[in-house]
Amino acid sequence: MNRRVVYTRGGSPADVLTVIEEPEPAEPERGQVLIRTTAFPVHPGDLHPSRPTQGTLRIR
Repeated sequence: MNRRVVYTRGGSPADVLTVIEEPEPAEPERGQVLIRTTAFPVHPGDLHPSRPTQGTLRIR
């Protein structure tokens, strides 16, 4: 099984991130590759959409 972390609503990452298990992907077709990883880093910018901003943005 593969695991991935997803979020479907805004809020604190600790409150909205969920681990989902999925079956292994099918064998790659012609012209495709399958890359096996053991870990993948999360860039802080990737979490930005999960934290809605409050207040207003002033554009000059």
